[in-house]
Amino acid sequence: MNPKVEYLKQLELEIAEADQSLESLKNRYQAVRESAQHEEIERLETHLASARIRLQDLALATEEGWQDLKVMLEDALHGIRDSLQKLLQS
Repeated sequence: MNPKVEYLKQLELEIAEADQSLESLKNRYQAVRESAQHEEIERLETHLASARIRLQDLALATEEGWQDLKVMLEDALHGIRDSLQKLLQS
């Protein structure tokens, strides 16, 4: 057989194998990404539940204590907003 033809067939085989490997990696990446998103969503649900409780605590707080709760709640909501934006962009 012609060396050029043999070489081209070998390259085609290598490219096909690389293509299969890439597809496999993309599928695994997608599964990992979806799993990570689900974990992040669950984490955000927990943080939102905590923020709701802090909001109730803030409503019941005394004049002296509500400022501390306000700062905690603002920090929590800032983190939640950032995480939501990252999830929505991915």
